[in-house]
Amino acid sequence: MPIIFKFSFMKKLQERTLGTRLSNAQDFATKLAGFKNYRALGPNTTLEHFNQLLSLIQQSNNASASGKLSWSMAVDQRQQLFSDDAKSIRRLLAPINAAVKAQYGIRSKAATEVRSRVKSLRGIRANAIALKAKVAGDTTTDKRISVSHQAMGSIAKSFADVVTIIGELSPAFDPTDTDLSVNSLRQKHAKIEEVGQRMSNGYAAWKTALAGRDQHYAELFDCSLHIKEVVKAQYGVSSTEYSLIKSIRL
Repeated sequence: MPIIFKFSFMKKLQERTLGTRLSNAQDFATKLAGFKNYRALGPNTTLEHFNQLLSLIQQSNNASASGKLSWSMAVDQRQQLFSDDAKSIRRLLAPINAAVKAQYGIRSKAATEVRSRVKSLRGIRANAIALKAKVAGDTTTDKRISVSHQAMGSIAKSFADVVTIIGELSPAFDPTDTDLSVNSLRQKHAKIEEVGQRMSNGYAAWKTALAGRDQHYAELFDCSLHIKEVVKAQYGVSSTEYSLIKSIRL
């Protein structure tokens, strides 16, 4: 008589329950390995297949953790560059504005263009805070992260525009504070771009690995259900073998 596999739903995989589920899966594999003369029905109910899926989950989980750490470290560094550091973009805006006014005149075209860009930069920061507040009640972390990434990308672009403007001024922009020099500001922008790239790469690696892990776990869950049915049919519903694995929840 053919075995009829029962249809069941896997509960959504959550970080707080992952450790327990992996421990249960390892326990399941250990018990199955001890069953004498276990005969799988097809490649998807073998112990080897189960262990392979378990290994893939662990690999994906490690890759996810690594990607998330890389992203998180880049986010912290970006925050320093944008607002927290003593020489961050936010703290340099007013000195840049003042230095341009001092060298070229308060009503000069240079001062007007730089003032406009500085105002735009401050506006982006204000809009970013407002947008983050709007989605704060949204449980979709990806949406909040997306808002932050977009806002910071706009700030980086506007800062690059400021650097371009003052780099093309004639006579050359020559502030007394070397932190405001064109070369210094170009280096800061290059660092911002480099950190932004690391942040994007880390986020992509984190989410890609996470999706792979969840897919492998769904396959492992189905595999465990099928194996339980095979064990029940082979050894009997009242057998020691079936009683050892029937209540293990993945």
